[in-house]
Amino acid sequence: MNKENLRHIIRESLNLIHEKTSDVKVKKETSEDETRITVYVDGEKAGDMSMEVMFSPYDWYFSDEFSEEKYDEMFPDDEFIKFSHIEVEDKYKGASVAAYLMELAIKEAKKLGYKEIYLNAFPMGFNGLKLNDLVKFYEHFGFKEILHQGGNVQMLLSFR
Repeated sequence: MNKENLRHIIRESLNLIHEKTSDVKVKKETSEDETRITVYVDGEKAGDMSMEVMFSPYDWYFSDEFSEEKYDEMFPDDEFIKFSHIEVEDKYKGASVAAYLMELAIKEAKKLGYKEIYLNAFPMGFNGLKLNDLVKFYEHFGFKEILHQGGNVQMLLSFR
């Protein structure tokens, strides 16, 4: 599935949500370095995700996994956005809420001027996607695997 097919599926799913309901809203909350995006359907939370700005995290976050040279290659500005959490309520799973949240968050990161987005694909709970499906989901948005650690996969999306 390519990006255009994924966008079409997202649009169609969201059209179904809009047809079945009268009210779909997006709320964005921003603190100093973190942004949380929440989607509500008829006043009920359908899903949310958070992203945060990472400043010079090599020593405390990546030094055990990458050489400093590799880090500098991946994050030349030494500052990037990290997608740290995405969750969809059970009732809305399969309705492309997660894909919609990803689209919104990527647009927000671009709007803020960041050139890289990092995430650690790690399945949470029993009702979420399995690791391989989760990685495929993120790959549809352009993320590339940078380190497979068994139970999780570190991924990067670069706009350079």
